[in-house]
Amino acid sequence: MNEVSTHSLVAHPKELAKQGRHGEALQVLSVALSEFPHFSLEIMIAAYNIAQAMPDKSRYAQYQSRYFDFGIKPGDKVLDMGSGHIPFPLATHLAAIALEDHSVGRAGVPFKHVDGKPVYECSVEKTPFGDKEFDFVYCSHVLEHVKNPEAACRELMRIGKRGYIECPSRGKDTFFAIASLSNHLWAVECVNGVLGFTEYTDTDKLGVETPILLDMNCAPQSMREKCVAALDLLRADRLNVMLMLEDSFPFEVRRQKQWPTSVRGPQEQRVSLSQRNASAFASGVLKHRITGYINKVRSKLARIIAP
Repeated sequence: MNEVSTHSLVAHPKELAKQGRHGEALQVLSVALSEFPHFSLEIMIAAYNIAQAMPDKSRYAQYQSRYFDFGIKPGDKVLDMGSGHIPFPLATHLAAIALEDHSVGRAGVPFKHVDGKPVYECSVEKTPFGDKEFDFVYCSHVLEHVKNPEAACRELMRIGKRGYIECPSRGKDTFFAIASLSNHLWAVECVNGVLGFTEYTDTDKLGVETPILLDMNCAPQSMREKCVAALDLLRADRLNVMLMLEDSFPFEVRRQKQWPTSVRGPQEQRVSLSQRNASAFASGVLKHRITGYINKVRSKLARIIAP
């Protein structure tokens, strides 16, 4: 592909953005990134610039709406649980654990009130709402902070008919080193539809122990650093755990200091595993891998020094 065709690759998304169709523009660039990896720099710079120009900086506008159709209809009662300083634009009601203390989950940024939308100060673990009061409950980047994810998950199922949950992945927490900075207590994953919470150790929270990738993401200084920020938009599904909710969902919580682990879902199922057995299993797997690696090295050395 020559220089002219490279220009053409990003020309169409730029035109879409000029028309205010930013989501479509980013979707085109996301596909282009897969189809033309050799032009990643140009594609991601275009995505970064388009995202910066978007009037709506919410996660919904920048990427969630490209992955999901939330199916929210006019007249639906929609709660943003943990709305913070950039609320879900389709929400009719807002809630946050702290409205005046801006240090809680918002790094000093004030809570954003929206005219005409009621606001509630409450924790996701215990809300003042009735059973199935909301047609849709939106809970984005909240559950990784809670002390009791069991209570939080049950509460989301209780108050909402449908909904959406999103949390940063363990990989995102690790490489951006944000678990400790943002007080993330849990590594969250979704496997076969089961939302899993694994309590972070103090070492886990440190991640790579440097904020350099986070700085590149939040305040890029060069073209290549802008690519890091663009990946957060174009590959959001790889960096975050995303789950659409329909009435109820199974979940699992693994605590570092409390065994057996409890697996809970709508049926309140429980599975137990002793810490001793788990440690023995992990130790055995590690020993097997190390032994196998040493044997391979020995074999290679023997071939090298053989006469």
